[in-house]
Amino acid sequence: AEQQVGERERFLAQLAMLLGYDATEQLLLAETLMQEINVPDKWLFGQIIWANTLLNRLPVDDIEGQQLQQQTIDSLTAQWRQLALDSAFDENLLQRLISQVNELIVQLTA
Repeated sequence: AEQQVGERERFLAQLAMLLGYDATEQLLLAETLMQEINVPDKWLFGQIIWANTLLNRLPVDDIEGQQLQQQTIDSLTAQWRQLALDSAFDENLLQRLISQVNELIVQLTA
C-alpha cells in the first residue's frame, strides 16, 4: 500500500510539471507515465495533456480568448477531479491534486 501511495504522489508531481513541457515532451512523459502507473482512463489522461498544450498557446489579450481560457481551465479542473475520483484516490490525495490544479491555474492566469 505504501508503494502505491508513493507512485500516486510521483504521478501527481509529474502531472503538475506537465505544463512546462512542450508538446513532444508531454507525449513522451505521458507514454512513460502510462507504462509506469496504472491510469484507469488513458483517453482522459490524454485529454488533460491536450488541454494543457492548448492552454499554453491560448491568446489572452482579448475578452473572447480570456473566456475560452477560463472555460478550458474549468473543464480541466473538473477532469482532474474526476480522474482522481476514478483512480480511487483518498480524500487527502484528492485535496492535494485540486490544490496543484489551482496552482497551475494561478500560473496560467498570471
